[in-house]
Amino acid sequence: MKLHVEAQIMSPVAMTVRRATGNDVDTLEWIPGTAVRGAMAAWYGRQTGRELGDAAFQRLFVSGGVRFGCLRPAGADFWPLSARLCKDNRDEHAVMDRLLRVAAGVDCAETCHDLSNGNQCGAKLEVALGFTRKVRRRTGGQAFQTEAVRTRRITHSAIDRKLLKTRSGQLFSVRSIEQGQKFHGYITVADGLMDEIKQLWPEDKDLSLRLGRARSRGQGEVQLRWSEARADEVNIQVRVEEMQNKAAQLRERLTGKVVVSVTLQAPAIVRDDYLLFKTWLGPADVGLKEGWELLSWFSRPTLIGGWHEAAQVPRSEASGIAAGSCFLFGCEQDRTMIAQMAAWGEQLEASGIGERRIEGFGEVRCCHEIHAECAERL
Repeated sequence: MKLHVEAQIMSPVAMTVRRATGNDVDTLEWIPGTAVRGAMAAWYGRQTGRELGDAAFQRLFVSGGVRFGCLRPAGADFWPLSARLCKDNRDEHAVMDRLLRVAAGVDCAETCHDLSNGNQCGAKLEVALGFTRKVRRRTGGQAFQTEAVRTRRITHSAIDRKLLKTRSGQLFSVRSIEQGQKFHGYITVADGLMDEIKQLWPEDKDLSLRLGRARSRGQGEVQLRWSEARADEVNIQVRVEEMQNKAAQLRERLTGKVVVSVTLQAPAIVRDDYLLFKTWLGPADVGLKEGWELLSWFSRPTLIGGWHEAAQVPRSEASGIAAGSCFLFGCEQDRTMIAQMAAWGEQLEASGIGERRIEGFGEVRCCHEIHAECAERL
């Protein structure tokens, strides 16, 4: 069962990816599932008074029966790395996505060719970073636009306990997510565990947790509330069909192929047969059988670290594939496979890919509508 989780930021939250070694610390602009899982595990121990290794704890936080997804601002998605925005007018001019066009072997534009003002824009295109969601334009229709996350920088100085004054050279600064914002995500619960979740955390109860750094100074307070997830507004089968229609229009290398895409909505940790970290995905990594091939992709690596609170030691860093990375796969088949691919997409979105999935890593969206609706066209 899939639960929709809403997090209200009650005080500034600093989500750092590794233990700080300098005086200036940056924050992620989203809340990783591993942070939610850790905070809920600690809350479980305080709430129940049980040992953290008891059978119920193992079922909820260790066995993989409950998967904690990452929380993104206002339910937005990461911009795919294949998306390009007009440098001069990011929110009004059309988004151009290159995933399908590169697979077709067709040249991509270097400048924005939006004609909304009567003349071709001509401004440079830049990679879209951060988050996006579909909004209604002032000029009519819907479009993908950037969803901004408000942050602020908090500075403090260390105090000399003997002299009761600030220590020279001990000024610290951290960029934090501003309070008052809402983040959304999902928790996936296996059959048989839902009753335990409801007994521990009822649907109408706000759960107050502390996340991130500077918790002793009042930061990191987040209130979580869950509800049963509604059916996806854009059905997976519709998304698969729209992608086939767009591929048919581009033709060239995509002629006669069924295509599907996988876009990461959280970093993914994937290894090859030699246990080395991968920076790209092959058909087998996403559950596609023989005959499928990787046609195009836009990806970048990222380091995944953290801090083990119980042991008070840094976590070993892993090399992962960054959120927003996207991959297009194709196969020489006919369109009768669409229903079959819709079932594949539902299963992959429910299970995710790679390692440490119960912590939110490897969350994906199959056949993201942005790749078809915004496919670059000249």
